[in-house]
Amino acid sequence: MLSAVLLAAGVSFLATPLVKLLAYKVGAVDVPKDNRRMHKVPIPRLGGLAIFIAFMFSVLIFGQIDTQTKGILLGATIIVVLGVLDDIMALPALPKFVVQIFAAVVVVLLALDRHALAAVDYGLLMTFVCFFIFSGNMSRLPAVRAFFSNLLQWNTLLTAVFSCQVISNVPSAILLSQFTDQYAALLRGVNIGGTGTLIASLASLITFREFTAHYREATKLYIGLFALLNFGFLAVLTAFCLIIG
Repeated sequence: MLSAVLLAAGVSFLATPLVKLLAYKVGAVDVPKDNRRMHKVPIPRLGGLAIFIAFMFSVLIFGQIDTQTKGILLGATIIVVLGVLDDIMALPALPKFVVQIFAAVVVVLLALDRHALAAVDYGLLMTFVCFFIFSGNMSRLPAVRAFFSNLLQWNTLLTAVFSCQVISNVPSAILLSQFTDQYAALLRGVNIGGTGTLIASLASLITFREFTAHYREATKLYIGLFALLNFGFLAVLTAFCLIIG
């Protein structure tokens, strides 16, 4: 173990200057062009590449390369290559997301249970993917921007709570955050908004699907109790937050 750590540290130390030169050569440099960046001079990127090279050296020399390890290493390599390309040319979010999903699938197929993908609830997964796409597209429409801007000016907390009941709390947070700077109220709203309807939270939907898969005959009872408890909590928590401001 100590030998592996020392080898990784040594390779990382030696590779870092070379990676730095490579970053300048290929244009993978972060230039301080806005207030988000704290550095005052251009900084080379690709630092993770030196760490990954050191990690691979150590694993290949001291590790046991079985099927699971191969899957993990292949997935990690895909992610690192993606990161290098992103550092060089600033890739759009969607292609990066697709490649990251592909890398995760590779790990599942080769390193974990190959049959796990068959058990995924793709209908539920695609429902939430559509929510994210919907929220992103809606935010680009002028009428929608004006509508949500006015609502959020009226009451950020209540707007967030009501939005969660329709398109779930995480997509609501992404959508509404573009129209307000009242982030404290928005954060409280999307957290409280996770209660209420079944669709208000992915966790609630997953729980519902699992319950009905085993106790289908009690579906109506589950929905009734769920609604009673969740809307009760929603009302109490919303009122409390409105009172404390």
